Amino acid sequence: MKGLEAKIKKVLELASAKRPRDSRFSYIDPELVLELTEAGVIPRDIARIYGCGTRTLSYQMKRKGYEYDGRAVFRREDISVGEVVESYKKGAKITELARKHNTTQYTIRSRLEEGGIKFQKKKEVKYGPEVFAGIYLKGLSQISISRILNCSIPTVLSRLEDAGVCLRPYEREDIPEDEVCSMFKKGSKVNRIARTYDTAPAVIRRILCANGYLVRRRHGRDDIPVDKVCKMYKDNVPFEDIVARFGCSEGTIYARLHEGGIETKRKGGIKTPNLPMRRIRNQHKKGMTISELSREYNCCWTTIKNIVKPK
Repeated sequence: MKGLEAKIKKVLELASAKRPRDSRFSYIDPELVLELTEAGVIPRDIARIYGCGTRTLSYQMKRKGYEYDGRAVFRREDISVGEVVESYKKGAKITELARKHNTTQYTIRSRLEEGGIKFQKKKEVKYGPEVFAGIYLKGLSQISISRILNCSIPTVLSRLEDAGVCLRPYEREDIPEDEVCSMFKKGSKVNRIARTYDTAPAVIRRILCANGYLVRRRHGRDDIPVDKVCKMYKDNVPFEDIVARFGCSEGTIYARLHEGGIETKRKGGIKTPNLPMRRIRNQHKKGMTISELSREYNCCWTTIKNIVKPK
């Protein structure tokens, strides 16, 4: 057991060390993965040791000549079918049960299927394109049609396209802009205003923006000030540290920097025109993988992919 702990410690040191961009997870040791699996460690926890996902783990094992399927090798016997089914019937969601038992949604779903729970199949729309076209041409909106025929808006758009119907302009002239602005001023949310006038939230946002209102993006973080983010960036604080300091995504920090008028440093290495494209294509034909070529030429994986497999 001490030998196994020493191996895991070595893996954690490798995972925390700053590795070259092109190495990815090639340092995953198949023998150690199999040893951990036999010791009862689930694939998700093994993947966490390496700092990757279960699919990456399986891919690296397969790449090194090992057929590895953690779900087939290891089954959580401590998760009983009866307990899961009973909790599900009481109203618990699959995601909640997965968190409770520290497992994946796939495992919970498989237990429910073993317990005789039948999941609803994706419902099929019974009406043809001509029905959608007839209702739309009478003047009803896409949202109204989706509610009447109990389907999604993308389904409505798809059926109207099949029927060859030209869509009306998206603007709604019957929506009073003054009332929309007044409701927004009093604290009403965009979605609520949209429901009041039976329209899409995008229409309400467009009206508010046209009248000079700054509509907050979805899941916006008001506690992340633009000036503070910009100051930290100008003080050469590493980007990862700024993200960790505010506990948000990289996209949020990029958005704040953009609002503050800062042009962020462009990512990427050598530009595509400077690469020997003919040579790269020949090497790929001879058997070199895209990942190996990206490492050799110190550039992004997608750059090589676009060279060897042009659209």
